[in-house]
Amino acid sequence: MKIATVVSSNSHIDYIARVIDSLDVADPPTVDDYGFGELVWIDTNNGSGVVGAVYNSMLMNPDYAGYGPRLSSKPELETFSPDFLNEQGCLLAIVLLGTMNENGGDATQGIPTPVVPVGQDVRLLTEDEMGKFHSRYLQHLFLPVSDLEFHFVLLNIQLRI
Repeated sequence: MKIATVVSSNSHIDYIARVIDSLDVADPPTVDDYGFGELVWIDTNNGSGVVGAVYNSMLMNPDYAGYGPRLSSKPELETFSPDFLNEQGCLLAIVLLGTMNENGGDATQGIPTPVVPVGQDVRLLTEDEMGKFHSRYLQHLFLPVSDLEFHFVLLNIQLRI
């Protein structure tokens, strides 16, 4: 199930994706579909993709800073400029955990070498794909902690637990 589209990155293993909404698809994902820790797959345009985990969410609300008057009322905006109403949204921070073919084969855990292009679809991993991704690594989960910023995030999570 497609849940988001890649819009940016903070580093080679830290990507930002915008959750798709009703202007993108007829049946957008619910908040339960993209919670903390959800495993996702992102295509890299070469027959394989990267596996990641959602580790943060950020709400976008440009209206919060818009104190000035509007030229049109909300009902008029729905008619004349529906995308203007849709500026609010949710961003997901995704840390990459490894690579895997779309069919769940050739899974590796570690820092992936491909760069994910902007605009790539982010979809949830199926239970079968999760099993295949972890089947070779039942004893250990190798997280890419070489990025200092991500290492700091892990340290904060461990201190709070």
